[in-house]
Amino acid sequence: MARTVSHGREASKREGVTWRSGHQPILPDYIIHPASNHQKDTVMASLFPVIFLLIIVLGLEACTYLLVPKGPQQVTIRTALMLTFAACYLMWMVTYMAQLHPLVAPYRSPKLEI
Repeated sequence: MARTVSHGREASKREGVTWRSGHQPILPDYIIHPASNHQKDTVMASLFPVIFLLIIVLGLEACTYLLVPKGPQQVTIRTALMLTFAACYLMWMVTYMAQLHPLVAPYRSPKLEI
């Protein structure tokens, strides 16, 4: 939830809010008050899907190892399928975690405010 900081320049200096060209910034509460419970809630919410899908991918890899038919290309087929599952999981996990915990906080340009 976003809010407008309207306490004046002195209050914003205490909170660490920077001013550009006299505009009041609109910042989410977790940026203004970083000690809130928002971070504690997202840790468990972000960890559950990662572990859940890891278990599913490990199950698929175990099925791949056990169910690939015997033949001259068995090792190649096993390796290809297991590497495909692992690469897809890693790509999904990195994308998911990057969306939940971005390296750069979103910034709203004061020029776009009406």
